[in-house]
Amino acid sequence: MSEYIVSVVYLALLGLNLCSGALLNVTLDTRIVGGEAVDIKSHPYQVSLQYSNQHFCGGALVTRNTVLTAAHCFGTSYASMTSSYVVKFGSNTTYGTGIQIDSVLVHPSYSSELLDSDIALIRLKSNVTISNSVALIRISELSSYSPGSYASVTGWGYERENGTISDVLRGANVPLTSESECQKSYANVINITKNMICAGYSKGGKDACQGDSGGPLVQKNKLIGVVSFGAGCARAGFPGVYTNVGQFMDWVVDNSNYNRNNSADTAYVGAAQTNCASFLLGILTVMYCILFA
Repeated sequence: MSEYIVSVVYLALLGLNLCSGALLNVTLDTRIVGGEAVDIKSHPYQVSLQYSNQHFCGGALVTRNTVLTAAHCFGTSYASMTSSYVVKFGSNTTYGTGIQIDSVLVHPSYSSELLDSDIALIRLKSNVTISNSVALIRISELSSYSPGSYASVTGWGYERENGTISDVLRGANVPLTSESECQKSYANVINITKNMICAGYSKGGKDACQGDSGGPLVQKNKLIGVVSFGAGCARAGFPGVYTNVGQFMDWVVDNSNYNRNNSADTAYVGAAQTNCASFLLGILTVMYCILFA
C-alpha cells in the first residue's frame, strides 16, 4: 500500500510542477511608461510587427496564422510592400522568431480622422509553432466592461513620452474607465464611440505609449482591446483609448479562421490551466480511493 501512496503523491507533485509552468498568467503590477520588464511566457500571444527589421507596432496571436492589431499601424501604405513586413514572436525582446506577412486586412469602416474601427487582421505566410512562449488568445465577445476593473496591457513601446523603443517587453495593469468619463476627457479632441474602450489612472503615470499601438489589452485571459490612441502617454486626465474588439467579433470570424466555439484548443491561453486542473483532480481522486476505499 505504501508504495502506491508514494507513487501517487509523486505524480501529484509532478503534475503540480508541470501545471505551474503551463499556467499563462496575465497579471501585472508594473507599467509600460517607466515600468519593469515582464516575461513573454506570461504573455505568449504578444507579437512585434516589424518593417525592415524595425519594431513599429504590437499585435496579438488569435489563430496560428492570424494576428489582430490596429488599423492605423498600416493605414493604406502596406498594400504593395507586404514583403518588407515581418511578425516576430516568442521572445522578451523584439528579436524573436519571424514569419513574413502574407496579407493585411484593414476594417472597411476605419477612419484615420475619427480613429474609429481601428482594427486590422494580419495573415501570416505560415503557422506559428505553439510553445510555452508562443500561444493564442481568445477574443472577448463582450461589448462593455465594468469601470474600475483592471486589464493588462503589454508592449515594446516607449518607456516615456517622446522616448525610445524598449529593449524588452513591458506591461501595466490599468483600470477601465466608463465611456462617459472618457468622453469628458476627450470632449474637445475626438468622439469616443462604443467601438472604443478607455483605461488608465486619473492621475496618469501608467499607460501604453508610442510603439505599443496594436498591442493587446487583456482581462481574464481574453483579448478585450488593442492599443489605439491617447493624448500623449500616461498624462493625467487622459486615459488610453483601445479598440473594443468584442464589437468586431463577426468581422473577425468572417475574415479569418478564428473559431469562436473551439474552447478545447490547448493552444489558447487559459486552456492549459483548465486541463491541468482536471489532471490534478484525477490524481487526487485516485489518492482518495487508495487511502479511504
